[in-house]
Amino acid sequence: DGPAPPSQRMAGSPETPGGSSYELLWTAADVFGKRVACDFDPDTFARARDERLEPCVQRAWTDALSRQPQLFNKSKFRLGPPAAMRLDATTATLPLGLTDYAAYIGTNRADKELFDELVALGKKKTDDPGAFLANALGCEAVVVTADRKIPLLRRSAKVASHSGQYNGPSGHPEPDAQRPVDEEVLREAILDETLEELGVAKETMLDAPLVIGCMREAATLKPDLLLLLRTTRTAREVRGDFARATEAWESDRLVFLDADDLDRFVSGAAAARSRSGPGDCCGPAGVVSGASPPHQASAHDALALTPVTLAALQCFRDYERLRRGSDGPPDDELQDRVP
Repeated sequence: DGPAPPSQRMAGSPETPGGSSYELLWTAADVFGKRVACDFDPDTFARARDERLEPCVQRAWTDALSRQPQLFNKSKFRLGPPAAMRLDATTATLPLGLTDYAAYIGTNRADKELFDELVALGKKKTDDPGAFLANALGCEAVVVTADRKIPLLRRSAKVASHSGQYNGPSGHPEPDAQRPVDEEVLREAILDETLEELGVAKETMLDAPLVIGCMREAATLKPDLLLLLRTTRTAREVRGDFARATEAWESDRLVFLDADDLDRFVSGAAAARSRSGPGDCCGPAGVVSGASPPHQASAHDALALTPVTLAALQCFRDYERLRRGSDGPPDDELQDRVP
């Protein structure tokens, strides 16, 4: 039947109405002022496999291809267990292995029966509910324009998940055998996605992408790294850029939020880290604001936001509060310390 209209459901995951839609693995406070490092170990952080269930995983991918022939398989980074995500005084370290898009669709996005069986198996054999899941690491950007607007894209019916919901530029970093696995791979991935989906060029960015958090979706355990991008483009200019985006087919509408008025979206969204259990529901959908006529949204328009977007907005709001409340350097000096 497809997703319900935005005005008929809560923001966040439609699979968990009234409940938690995401968990923060790293909060803005966890990574504030820290560099991000990668512990790349394909053997240690590989997906566990079960001989009985593996044919079901393969069949789930085949079924997805039959419904959406435009899908294609490609290698992805796999986020290791949350217990392996290390934090110290200066560094936040991501544990990374390898997986692929087919395994992600066949595990994290499998039907409820298969997904629940994989999660139960992980808990039983390893104490990690995600051990038998692909957990392909995605990335999502909060892009802030020169006039303090945040563009969001409504996902089209052609994408594999969250059709009809809004998110920022997002995608999956992809391994390259010709280069080392480090934070630059993750940064370049989100810059590429921003160019392809939003049409905003790397050259317009004020500084390098800044990691502001990490989350996983409660309903699927899908993880995403959350990053902040600041561009010299205004909201009106971004709208023109969007018309030329090479992957505009992934979305069918562009709207803008006011970067200084996000509490209505994330108020009460104190999502807990996975180590201490799920967080609270992020609350009702908010209001689009700040778009220039003729693209002004009504004050009564409601948005259905993806869980990763809710998490990204929360981390951006919290990062802004940390920045303004700290005695530390301004953004441009802080960025120099976060590779």
